[in-house]
Amino acid sequence: RACAASAFRGRLLQSLYLHGEWVSTHLEKGPVNGNHYLTDGVGLIFLGTFFKRSAKGRHWLNQGRAIVLDEMLVQVTEDGVDFEASTAYHRLVLELFLTGYQLLRRHGEAIPAPQWTRLERMFEFVAAYVKPGGLAPLVGDADDGRVQIMGRQAIGDHRYLLSTAAAMFSRGDFKRDAGVFWEESFWLLGPEAAEAFDALASPTEPPVSTAFAEGGYFVLRADDTHVFIDCANVGMRGI
Repeated sequence: RACAASAFRGRLLQSLYLHGEWVSTHLEKGPVNGNHYLTDGVGLIFLGTFFKRSAKGRHWLNQGRAIVLDEMLVQVTEDGVDFEASTAYHRLVLELFLTGYQLLRRHGEAIPAPQWTRLERMFEFVAAYVKPGGLAPLVGDADDGRVQIMGRQAIGDHRYLLSTAAAMFSRGDFKRDAGVFWEESFWLLGPEAAEAFDALASPTEPPVSTAFAEGGYFVLRADDTHVFIDCANVGMRGI
């Protein structure tokens, strides 16, 4: 059994290394880059941090870091909306940036303030578009892509993102909108984040109407009312 486990480990490591070489030399880059190119970058961060004792691993890490830092300011509007004009892809892209930035931070890499602020604004957009019952309105293209599924919530329930954001940014309004500390947040951030979430005070004021003018969306709210208005472009800069 030990020999079999060692052989499997060797094949697994070889496969991961070959994946790194392939992604690094076949980036999905074009005139307008979307979530495919961003996913390449996050994958290179995963592999780069894993193999960072090697020259190739350090190259992949640098390559992936450059992509996830640069693309935040390209693919996400200043008010925090993913430019693919889709609530489902907003969730995927947010998870990609979140996971990439968490990996970088755990390996001693600082995230510049503009990128970190825009990540927080992506969560603010989630807080605005999520309906009172927790489900996201279906706007734009959707294949329900995820980075990794670590909870048992319904596929259309995006509130787990808000409990993660509450712990990361120490924001009681995100805690209020999340309702609970979701499994996803526990497995991503750990038990310390659960304690930080519990320590937050939730505001008693209800969520208010919000405009995301640059992104092209407007959310109207009143008692038992949630209206999501889509004035955005179709697709990535009209493509």
